[in-house]
Amino acid sequence: MPRPNSARRMLNTPRRRKVDETRRSDLLASVEAIFLDEGFTHVTMGELTERLHCSKATLYSVAPTKEQLVIAATKKFFAKSAEIIEDTVADLDSPSAKVSAYLDGVATAMRRNSRDFYEDMVSFSLDSRNLRAKYGAGGPAGRRAHR
Repeated sequence: MPRPNSARRMLNTPRRRKVDETRRSDLLASVEAIFLDEGFTHVTMGELTERLHCSKATLYSVAPTKEQLVIAATKKFFAKSAEIIEDTVADLDSPSAKVSAYLDGVATAMRRNSRDFYEDMVSFSLDSRNLRAKYGAGGPAGRRAHR
């Protein structure tokens, strides 16, 4: 006879740990700050749990792997930066002023990053098969172009 779903059974797998959205968001913001300041290739999940005062199960509830945590933190940084830039550009009328504001915004956002983060980001390699599976042959830019 199959066992009914129980809370005990769900807690047997740390990666299924439930963490409230506020805590998850706070952890991701802290991870983002650490990665932007120090890079991410040398920072281990164990170090993150010590510095963030959380368990590995809690950290893995934010992202199931370190690679996914790097991606989530990086996406959060770029999404936040893009939102600020878009808000600035939206208030402008002149196309040249919009382009200038956009480029200034990108430069300002990227200045926030440490050299270590930039070097890690440039050398970070995602499996191209995963990208093709997610976005198609053209990658992320190709998918956006076909929308």
